[in-house]
Amino acid sequence: MTGLAILLPFVLTVVIVVFFMNLLTKPFIGFVKEYFGSSEIFSRFSPKTVTLIIRLLILFSLFFFTVLIGFLGQIFLVNYFLKLGDRIVHKIPFVNKIYKAVQDVVLTIFKDDRKSFTNVVLVPFPTPNSLSLGLISREGLPELTGAKQELVSVFVPGTPNPSIGFMLLFKKEDLVVTDMKVDDALKFIVSCGVILKGKENPHELLPL
Repeated sequence: MTGLAILLPFVLTVVIVVFFMNLLTKPFIGFVKEYFGSSEIFSRFSPKTVTLIIRLLILFSLFFFTVLIGFLGQIFLVNYFLKLGDRIVHKIPFVNKIYKAVQDVVLTIFKDDRKSFTNVVLVPFPTPNSLSLGLISREGLPELTGAKQELVSVFVPGTPNPSIGFMLLFKKEDLVVTDMKVDDALKFIVSCGVILKGKENPHELLPL
């Protein structure tokens, strides 16, 4: 009885696995044998070994095909629910206005075919005697104030979270254009002024 208790689960597992293996591979084994049977690689093995190898290849192919179908189905299913949720939110009064505005901003920032920020500049902020890093988001805005002078929209990111900051309008002559890249400016802001163009030692950046 002890021997049966030890061996029976193993034997039943093998029997069930072999049964399903034969069940899944039987419809394809004839075609695969006919296609690959004449290969020189399989000629080195016995017929039983060739049959076992072919069955394993069929099982692996079925497994990857099933995973691929599930992956594609999940993608389409997720996209369907996302689009459905988007349509529902667009129909909710008041909420749809906020959602649409936020959605337009996010799509504008993350579009690959358009740069959200063009140049890094120094702006007189928060006082006229101090300078802050800013990112030009739009140039030429005389229609906002009716003034003849050209105004520039500049986003001044906060530290260490650059997603929060101030959108300010400056005269073009008040801006100091730098040769710093936007990515380098964001790293500089996130690191609280420690990292500039890959350098991490603040004493290497500015001689004190």
